[in-house]
Amino acid sequence: MFQEKSRKVLDFHAPLVERRVRNRTPSPWYNENTKLAKTEQRKAEETWKKSKLTVHKEIYISLKNKYKKAILEAKRAHYNKQCLNVKDSKQFFRFTNNCLGEKRTPYLPSNVHTSKLVEQFSDYFYEKVCKIRRSLGEHESKPDDASFEGEKMMTFEEVSNGEITELITSSSNKSCELAPLPTSLLKSTLQATGPFITEVINKSLKTGTFPCLYKKALVRPLLKKPGLDTNDLKNYRTDQCQT
Repeated sequence: MFQEKSRKVLDFHAPLVERRVRNRTPSPWYNENTKLAKTEQRKAEETWKKSKLTVHKEIYISLKNKYKKAILEAKRAHYNKQCLNVKDSKQFFRFTNNCLGEKRTPYLPSNVHTSKLVEQFSDYFYEKVCKIRRSLGEHESKPDDASFEGEKMMTFEEVSNGEITELITSSSNKSCELAPLPTSLLKSTLQATGPFITEVINKSLKTGTFPCLYKKALVRPLLKKPGLDTNDLKNYRTDQCQT
């Protein structure tokens, strides 16, 4: 119910529309110095084209080289700053991939029709999990007199609206396509939606059931590393997002 109502409200106030947007991402290293050098170069170029004088051509070439030097210095300063801000290996690889222009390219087997590919991946990863479980069971050994000595948990404690609000606001803004609301929008509307989310969670804890709607996930097969055989399912891992 919450999922359905959220989508209806969102579609009413912010319906999905298509727009054609030109991809003109400004260079992060572009600053006032490079902007000024570029303006000077263009003015000198216009003056030379009008006059055709050698002196104006020499001025233009000089300012053109000045602009190239300003770009080089701006790039060096920007990437040095970015490199110093790297805190862990994950950020480091993201930084180097951006510098080298490398993007994650989706690879899929070419020897299977698209209509059968989903089921084939599903069967493969399901069987893979089953094999792992069977191998763990074979090596598992328990003493004959083993018994549980701790306190059994028969029920869950209810959560408060404040606890749920704190958990959501402290989480990242990443969203999944299956979610009824983008995470950033959900955070800004918690005063209204928080009590309903808390009620759904507490009802789930009381009844011991988990809504089937939230058991769905988008699973994307990713090649473990470039260069591997794309037709061998063993060379894939999964990346998924859930509601």
